[in-house]
Amino acid sequence: MISTRRADKFRTSQTGAIVTLLAAIIGCSTQHATRADAPGTQPSGRVSGNVIDASDADHYKPTAGVRYDAPAPSPDNALPHYPDEMLSRRLEPIEIKIRLIVDEHGAVTEIRPLGSRQDDAPFVAAVQSAVTHWQFTPLVQIVDGPGDTLIATGGSSVQYAGAAKALAFHQDYAFVFEQTDGKPAVRATNNNAASGL
Repeated sequence: MISTRRADKFRTSQTGAIVTLLAAIIGCSTQHATRADAPGTQPSGRVSGNVIDASDADHYKPTAGVRYDAPAPSPDNALPHYPDEMLSRRLEPIEIKIRLIVDEHGAVTEIRPLGSRQDDAPFVAAVQSAVTHWQFTPLVQIVDGPGDTLIATGGSSVQYAGAAKALAFHQDYAFVFEQTDGKPAVRATNNNAASGL
């Protein structure tokens, strides 16, 4: 009887130690997950980006006699590159969210990371490096009335019927960094109206 209790006690303490060890390993894991690629393949990355839909409270609101001409990103805007120093780590996809503050001339004046972790610093830096030089056509508010207004947009200008003025705005973007098939690729879409500051 005594030896059975000791064996049961030993099994219980051994099981408890294993559960505690597993919990510690899982709980302490704060680094990005890695994945295995096919043997012999060179690591490379892919980045995609999308506009994050803004809440209704963040949009400029049309009213009677007032409308808005939405801004558009320049087709020449450079997309982020997967950081070279992170390729060998073969990480799972990482999403970086940012807010761009754009002035009335369509130039990015501020970049705010949204909820990044310290481990994400190389990816945030890659996004900031790319979007710093992005250009947009301006967001234009048009008030119905007599006369015309000329608004400069990059290298050209647009004439609006009524009183028009260019406005500052912000847009939130999500960029996903991933490694697929050993080939880097980058794409971004813009399907959202500009948001007020």
